[in-house]
Amino acid sequence: MAGTWPNMDLSDLAARSRSHLNEAAAGFFSNAEIYRWLTAGVSEIADKGSCVRRILDAVTVSGVKTVSAPGLKVHHVEYVPSSGRPSFLREIDPLKAGNNPLKGSAPQMWYPDGGLIYIEPTPDAAYQLRLYVSDVPKLVVASIPSFSTGWAAGTGWTAGATAVHSGEPSGDLVYTDAGLDAGTDYTIGLTVSGVSGGTVIPYAGTTAGVSITANGYHTQNLVSSSGTPALKFTAAGTVTIDDVTILKAADFSSATDQTELAPMWQHMAVLLAVRDGLKKDGRSAHQLLDALAESEIRHLRSQIVEIVPAGRIDRRSA
Repeated sequence: MAGTWPNMDLSDLAARSRSHLNEAAAGFFSNAEIYRWLTAGVSEIADKGSCVRRILDAVTVSGVKTVSAPGLKVHHVEYVPSSGRPSFLREIDPLKAGNNPLKGSAPQMWYPDGGLIYIEPTPDAAYQLRLYVSDVPKLVVASIPSFSTGWAAGTGWTAGATAVHSGEPSGDLVYTDAGLDAGTDYTIGLTVSGVSGGTVIPYAGTTAGVSITANGYHTQNLVSSSGTPALKFTAAGTVTIDDVTILKAADFSSATDQTELAPMWQHMAVLLAVRDGLKKDGRSAHQLLDALAESEIRHLRSQIVEIVPAGRIDRRSA
């Protein structure tokens, strides 16, 4: 077991796949094929199981009805006011857009269309939102609990167990331990605390994320810029960040690659890779593995992912 239990890294997944295919070393089944089948299997699991869920920061633009909606599917949209209690927006049929009674100018309704969500009423300011989405599975690049090493702290930043910014906008906090790949979809997570009128913005190279103004755990999807991009943070005022995580959308390629899929889903990637291997070998048994995988994905989705009652739909009078 090369991965950190109970997680399996690529070497574990490939070894188990080869064990079931009865070929310990590359021969009829090349390593490149095994890696490709595992990559496809992880994507199939996430798509059918809807098991990679995120809560992404988003913000509206004044006069613009749409907000970018990264990921596979947006399930819910939450409006987070600068003060007071957050509230979930009502999803509506796009055919009924513009025909619903509204109260005030804050976001109240939404509907999805082509990688965007449409907000009603049309925003008249920058409103903070949270998007509850299903996403594509990504590889774990780094989980960073401390800023003592591997970071370059510009003016205004103090890097140690946490990274603390104070004062007006000044220098950047740059991750120097490893660069980002150009033009790649990343998920950046971080814990923000001690906000006192401050803000912090993550960057993937020159690609800016959403300005963060509230305490809590925040997640953003960013497509890195061209050239040699680096992860960095800019800030203003007083703010503390901690527990940075970096995930990358990429195919399996290195023995130590670790998928973000939870351990309970990882064994099915092996099952699907073996299925594809049997297809290549012309064995009809791949149909049985296909049925087993489909059944297991449906079971886990119903028992783990979608177990919350859906209000009126799931309630029945006695």
